[in-house]
Amino acid sequence: MLARALSTLFGAILAASAFTEPSTQERLDTASVRDTTALHGPRSGIPSSEAPRYSVNWAGAILHAAAESVWDVAGTFTIPALSTPVGGDTAPDRSARVWVGIDGDTCASASVRLGYDLVRSKNGAVRITPWYHAQPGPIHFFDDSATAVGASVTLAISATSSSDGMVYITDNTRGTLLSAHFATRNRLCRQDAEWVVENVISDGALVPLVNFTAVTFTEASAVVEGEHGPAEVGPGDAQALNMFQTRLLTDVAVGASSVHIAYLS
Repeated sequence: MLARALSTLFGAILAASAFTEPSTQERLDTASVRDTTALHGPRSGIPSSEAPRYSVNWAGAILHAAAESVWDVAGTFTIPALSTPVGGDTAPDRSARVWVGIDGDTCASASVRLGYDLVRSKNGAVRITPWYHAQPGPIHFFDDSATAVGASVTLAISATSSSDGMVYITDNTRGTLLSAHFATRNRLCRQDAEWVVENVISDGALVPLVNFTAVTFTEASAVVEGEHGPAEVGPGDAQALNMFQTRLLTDVAVGASSVHIAYLS
């Protein structure tokens, strides 16, 4: 049970780690929002029977479970390289958001997510910013800008109840840990676990999406309450979700312990 073990496991490295409390700011957006109308509605070139497997702005995997059964979610990935898509326009910034989360797909009341904002400016400068978001509420950005492209990072969320818990980000390359307590204004449903690359929606419009090398969540897991108590499960039974706008933008493959998200340039 990776996420629960982190609080104990990483205690041993805190003395040698860069530990920072997050600041609250608005960067790309104040929410991670999936366009559910577009997801479930008809799409040009996509049969209606296939529509639930596509989203305008999410790509990845969603594991659905019984209400009040999901406790933890975790995954490790490598920070991808970023570039302007072929034929890209003159947008000053292009971005993507990579995260793991509990709820937000079928639960409308609350969710918690943890991840990185990846931004590439027109001049090629790259900004990589870690954050967490307990919705409803503001997004919190950690004061840490040292994670680099190519770094291995582990994201883990551990709910201790339906209204609070802990988030952990480990930069495995640097050997550093970020952590914070979260509290939700509304109760979590604790019925979805997610591993996602997101095209952010800001002010009702999609922020230009950056071209990213493939993101693969490895050691992807969730702790789900079952008949015999909580058990760690992989994403093998999760629903794969591809991003479709005017064309198919991603190719997602879900394995027993991995979620692979490739950008189709």
